[in-house]
Amino acid sequence: MTDGQIWRPIVERVVGDIDEIVRLVGFPGWQHTSAGEREVKKALRKTLFQYKLHAEDELFEKAYKYIKQLLLTGGQLQ
Repeated sequence: MTDGQIWRPIVERVVGDIDEIVRLVGFPGWQHTSAGEREVKKALRKTLFQYKLHAEDELFEKAYKYIKQLLLTGGQLQ
């Protein structure tokens, strides 16, 4: 089994969980409120913690940008 075969299911679960944040936590205009940004970041940290990835700041920032992009485009990446 290669590294890619080992990591692929884990990465797919993490991405799926991050997509779930978009569905559950996001609301129109969330990025323009402190409470909205706080809730999204909190949900993201909690999700990454489940996979012991909460201390990975670069991953957090990239995932947060991904979430913002998804919510700004109505769930569709361009």
